[in-house]
Amino acid sequence: MTISSVCPLDEVAEAPAKAASLSLDAALILLARGGAVCEVLRARVGALQASPAITAPANGAEEWLTLEEAGRLIGRHPRWFTRRRGRLPFVKRLSGRTVVVSKSGLARWIAAQKS
Repeated sequence: MTISSVCPLDEVAEAPAKAASLSLDAALILLARGGAVCEVLRARVGALQASPAITAPANGAEEWLTLEEAGRLIGRHPRWFTRRRGRLPFVKRLSGRTVVVSKSGLARWIAAQKS
């Protein structure tokens, strides 16, 4: 069974009765997709709840970036920060899987790398 032949996840969410007609393979594929979406959203919500500075920095307050945002700024995969968290003082773990990057710390690190 190919992923493209599976009923879209949003169709099952809108009409849960459709789940009764799914094959085992289709149900497993949708379950995996739904789990991946849950994890991504859980991490984002956790980051937003743990640090209000991420969404609305006050004057003089530290601004925090998600790993994806920081990765785009320097052209690295988000896991690059997680693997080097112990050596990069501007990377902070907020909770189990939630890691954020200080925007000003990253800017200082980029400037130091160029010199």
